[in-house]
Amino acid sequence: MRVLEDNVPKFYDYIADREASRLARDSYHMLEYEITMHYLAKYLPPGGHLLDIGGGSGRYCVGLAKKGYRVTLADISEKLLSIARAEFEKAGIEHRVMGIYAADARDLAMFEDETFDGVLALGPIYHIVEEKDRSQAMNEIVRVTREGSPVFISGISLFGVYKKLLISPRYEHEFTDEDYVEMLEKGAHRAKWHQDPSAFPDAWFCTPRQLRELAEDHGLETLDMAACEGLSSHQKEATERLRKNKEAWKVWMDLLIRTSNEPSIIGSSEHILYIGQKKTPDPF
Repeated sequence: MRVLEDNVPKFYDYIADREASRLARDSYHMLEYEITMHYLAKYLPPGGHLLDIGGGSGRYCVGLAKKGYRVTLADISEKLLSIARAEFEKAGIEHRVMGIYAADARDLAMFEDETFDGVLALGPIYHIVEEKDRSQAMNEIVRVTREGSPVFISGISLFGVYKKLLISPRYEHEFTDEDYVEMLEKGAHRAKWHQDPSAFPDAWFCTPRQLRELAEDHGLETLDMAACEGLSSHQKEATERLRKNKEAWKVWMDLLIRTSNEPSIIGSSEHILYIGQKKTPDPF
């Protein structure tokens, strides 16, 4: 298996238990899952075989298997895959899991061309700093997707990172530290800047336009884009407070979903969701 720079799998092995619970940790982190599931329901075919590359502990696989899909999970973290196996057994969906693979998005050689009726790549692309490697990963993701089928790609918003630096005093030095110029200007985050093993590893922070262009340059037709945290982005305390008011929360969730693909909101969210469709070749 070809793997990304060691800091990425090492990071996810190190925080595997925390990562496995991240999307259900609290109401704020739940938004990413709920809004992503909304768009999966909207754009996935009614049935079929799905690949979740970079799917970690398999939370999306569990949700989709319960809806009747066959799923295959791949990830670079052995510890997260181990957690996924236990979660699949706990959920009773092993019969819908077609395979579990240790794999890097840049090398999906274990899968034949056009194997899947939909592909989720909700993490790999934003952990690939070098452009040539992102291109290779996109080629592989599109290769294993059937013509006309949807692909879902998550990005970490560069504009959202700027907001994070603003509101977090411990990151304030990154505005003026020369080491961070590459991140501020190109979205390239390097693990080597940190000594703490729990610090975020190599990553590519992007704008919505950059994510869309990357996908379109590799054979996808854009169907939609969305803000995963939307209007709640960077407002964790306020979001948690509102969750205690059931009636207000219901209205807020409806607003978040209805406004999630508003262009003026997407770029300022923490996570961006891109939805594309593999193009069918022009017969002429």
